[in-house]
Amino acid sequence: MSEEGTLERPQWLPEKFKTPEDMAKAYSELEKTFAAPPESYDLSKSKYLDSEHSAVKDLAQFAKGKRVPADVMDKFLGTVDSYFGEFEKDPEKEQAKLGSNGKERIEKVNNFIKAALPEPEYKALMSNINTGEAFMALEQLRNKFVSENNQIPNGNAGSAGSATPSMADLQKELNHNLEKYKTDPAYQKDWQSRMTQAKKGFVDKQW
Repeated sequence: MSEEGTLERPQWLPEKFKTPEDMAKAYSELEKTFAAPPESYDLSKSKYLDSEHSAVKDLAQFAKGKRVPADVMDKFLGTVDSYFGEFEKDPEKEQAKLGSNGKERIEKVNNFIKAALPEPEYKALMSNINTGEAFMALEQLRNKFVSENNQIPNGNAGSAGSATPSMADLQKELNHNLEKYKTDPAYQKDWQSRMTQAKKGFVDKQW
C-alpha cells in the first residue's frame, strides 16, 4: 500500500488494464465468446460446397472442436463462394462467342455427340463443355470426322464422298440408333430411303 493509502499497481498487470478487476472482466467476456461453439453450422449458405459431402462434414466437425464461432464459418463460406464464382461461366456470354447461329451450332454438335456415345459418356463429356472455346474445339472434331467419313453417327450423309453405304453398315447404324429410329420420323424416313438404295445397289451388283 502506498503512503496515500491506495493499492499499488501489481507488476504483473498488463498495461492495457487499469486494475486486476478490469482484466478479470475482459477475460470473462472472452471466455463467453469461445466457451461454447454453435450446435451446428449452416453449410447450406454455400453455393458450391455440398453440405452432405464427407469432407465438408469433417470441416464442420473440426471447426466445432476448435470452438469456431458461426460468423467466422459464415465468412469462410462466403470467401469460398466468392473464389469459385470467379471461375463460373455465363452460358449466354459463352454462346454469344459462337455468333448469331450459336444455338443451331450447339444443337448440331450436341446431336452428333449424343448419337455417337453411350448416355453416360455423352453426359460426362458435355457437362464439361462450358466455354465457347471448348465448344469450338469439339465442333472442329465433329467437322473433321464428317469430312473424312461418308456416314456420321446421327444417320445424315457426310459432306465428303457420295458412295451408298452397304446394308451391313446401315444395319449397324440402326442398332446404334434404335431409339432415335423409333422416335424421330425424319431419321426413320432417311434411313429407310438409304436402305432402299443399298438394296438396289446390292441387286445391281448381282446382275
